Amino acid sequence: MASTDWQEITGDLVARLLPERAPDANKGTFGKCLVVAGSINYTGAAYLATSAAMRVGAGLTTLATAGDLLELFQIKLTESTFIPLPTDMGVIAARANTVVEKAIAERGYNVLLLGPGIGQEKETQNFVYRLLGIRREPTIA
Repeated sequence: MASTDWQEITGDLVARLLPERAPDANKGTFGKCLVVAGSINYTGAAYLATSAAMRVGAGLTTLATAGDLLELFQIKLTESTFIPLPTDMGVIAARANTVVEKAIAERGYNVLLLGPGIGQEKETQNFVYRLLGIRREPTIA
């Protein structure tokens, strides 16, 4: 590769590219990310996804996960906010879509990160289909 294909990222370059932050700004001023992740068998995926969202600069990061697991995440992710979702045997229940849809409508999330560690159980698949508005059964119109 030619040397013109590379650019060193310095503190000065970053300072010029990023806008100044207002003194009265808060987390929510810099974007809101809703992470829907995790299940009884895949807690690490939810932790890593939420941590990554915060690390890359999401202002307010909320983890929506199986309510049974909330205490674990509250200990590990002290900077996040949380939404407990209804569960069925340790996985996100199909009916959780209404909780997530309400949160998106009321709290104004800019980004939805959906899926890390939610598993492949039928109940969770139905949750994803409902949330995304996908019909699984044939429809006669």
